[in-house]
Amino acid sequence: LYIRRVVPSVILSAVLLMAGGWFAVNYLELRVYLETTLRRIETTARLAHLTNPQAWRRLVEGDDPRAVLAEPDGQELAKALASRSADGHTEKQKIFNERHITIFSTDPRDIGVREENQIMKDVLLSNEPAIESTVLDKQRLYEIFAPLSIGQQNRIVFEVYEPADVLDRVIVRSFAPLHKKVNWWWNNWRCA
Repeated sequence: LYIRRVVPSVILSAVLLMAGGWFAVNYLELRVYLETTLRRIETTARLAHLTNPQAWRRLVEGDDPRAVLAEPDGQELAKALASRSADGHTEKQKIFNERHITIFSTDPRDIGVREENQIMKDVLLSNEPAIESTVLDKQRLYEIFAPLSIGQQNRIVFEVYEPADVLDRVIVRSFAPLHKKVNWWWNNWRCA
């Protein structure tokens, strides 16, 4: 009876708990990435507005991004956006206007290009952020699409690529002090 009913029940319970835990942790990880990215893009948009309101407004309203960013005010804005994108969290970043035109990118060759990405289109229509996992240059990344309303009439979408292992590194570092304490306890207990 014990081997036929109890052991399989315990094993099934353990598997269900592990599966539930795995799904919960993955969901939580995606939510954390999404929330922190949303805060950073809001900060980036505020920085862009404070750096040069006219150039930022022109980009958001649909002026030719190559022309705007070629002007002295636009160059100042591009430099501020590029420095914000190089914050250590972001591998790559693009900003799109409502017409799907890239108004800023960490890769200058993308500026002015019309993006036909379906996820970005869905984010513009739904006004809800989206996140998906991707691999770029052999590195696992989260590709995060986040809409942002600028003023009353304009919306933009940020596409941000972030390393998917950032939270893993934070978790490992958070356990480092615990690891030292366990080692200390183990060494002192063995010697006693």
